[in-house]
Amino acid sequence: MLHIQEWVIGPVATNAYLVGDTEDNEAVIIDPAWDGAMLASEVKKGGWKLKAVWLTHAHFDHFAGLADLLDALGPELPEDFYVGMHPKDTPLWKVRGGAIMFGIQVKALISG
Repeated sequence: MLHIQEWVIGPVATNAYLVGDTEDNEAVIIDPAWDGAMLASEVKKGGWKLKAVWLTHAHFDHFAGLADLLDALGPELPEDFYVGMHPKDTPLWKVRGGAIMFGIQVKALISG
């Protein structure tokens, strides 16, 4: 059965989602907008096996919680875990989603 959990988080009230399969407890998070530690806590509390993070696009308000989410889950992530994003968003990703234009600091995952 499909389970969907939604949060509205971050400085611009972005929608973030956990979508999971209750039969195998595998899940993805879509747009970890903010508060990665809280999202990680929800993953753990639900007993979810996080398989991936999907980013709808690379504006900062859709991935600003990603670094903290990954830090919090660390070794619990499966070997085949991945972050999915359209490759054409890479230039925006490399400038941290334009966060600096709004005076917001976003933790870097990659240099660039």
